[in-house]
Amino acid sequence: ASQKEIRFIDSIENLDTQRRSVPEIGQLYSDLSYSSKLKHFREGGAQKELPSVFKTIMKTPVTFIDMPLVKTVDAYRVFKLHGSSYHFYSAIMVLELIKQFDIENGKEKQQEWSIGLIAPYKAQAILMDKLVSSYGFSSRLKVVSDTVHGFQGGECDIVFFVCNPNNYGMMNGNNKLKDRCLLYKQYIYNVAISRAMDYL
Repeated sequence: ASQKEIRFIDSIENLDTQRRSVPEIGQLYSDLSYSSKLKHFREGGAQKELPSVFKTIMKTPVTFIDMPLVKTVDAYRVFKLHGSSYHFYSAIMVLELIKQFDIENGKEKQQEWSIGLIAPYKAQAILMDKLVSSYGFSSRLKVVSDTVHGFQGGECDIVFFVCNPNNYGMMNGNNKLKDRCLLYKQYIYNVAISRAMDYL
């Protein structure tokens, strides 16, 4: 609200409890953007149980998977489409993980899951979205792919944040690229991480 819209009887109360994410995920964005001041409503609360096979892959609510980025190998290269970067390998890797997740979930739990695929760059989000529609997941999975900006306000049980760089100069420490690179913007990480409810 602008200063003109605030009346003398109004007050502003900053909320200090996040209610969406399990504490391990919530603490990440609390540390990143809120000076570690957030409390967690889901402290000790129920978390959806993964299929058995995935408990060995995603041992904690936050899992990091490194992707190879190699200029000389097309499968691992970062490409650009209209200035927006994309990385084939990470898109295929994530979709294959979800495909296996769907199979294992069908064998065991048969739970409904929402899965978000979030990317800072539009070309990566579009690539993953095209793959989602071609994989034909079961009706138990709701898989959505979009950019960080498109995901604002959304939430999913599982979020895959695919943060491919926009170019190799950034990877090599070229400081001139920082202002133009989305991966140097703190809000990108804050929004992406805070969309996840149970697993990131």
